Amino acid sequence: MKFWELTSTFRTEPHILDVVPSDPQWLPFQSAYAQFSTLIATQDRTILDAEVPDALARAVANQSQLRFRYYPEMKLLRLVEPDFFPGQISQELNALEVYDRFGGSCMEDVLEKGSCIVTPKENEQAG
Repeated sequence: MKFWELTSTFRTEPHILDVVPSDPQWLPFQSAYAQFSTLIATQDRTILDAEVPDALARAVANQSQLRFRYYPEMKLLRLVEPDFFPGQISQELNALEVYDRFGGSCMEDVLEKGSCIVTPKENEQAG
């Protein structure tokens, strides 16, 4: 997950981005988040496109209240509400489950575009 995707995905929960990255191992990301508006204004792609450590993305997702609905037959992910396909089999997933199964980019797509066609990560396909 890229730094800009992390900040975009959890923009409605800034308290998570303020607190979780305070771990010393994530100090560069904490510093970048503090300067986020400047990074956007200057379009500093080196930082904005930097991959965040998996442990950081998982820690942020674990604190999130975001809920998603996965439709396995359609391979589609949406936010829980509204349920546009009430007759379809679906699973409700939290942000960490979505991150682990489909990756962080998919969450950002759902929030920006309304849905995401998903492909499980390799370890998920085997299970």
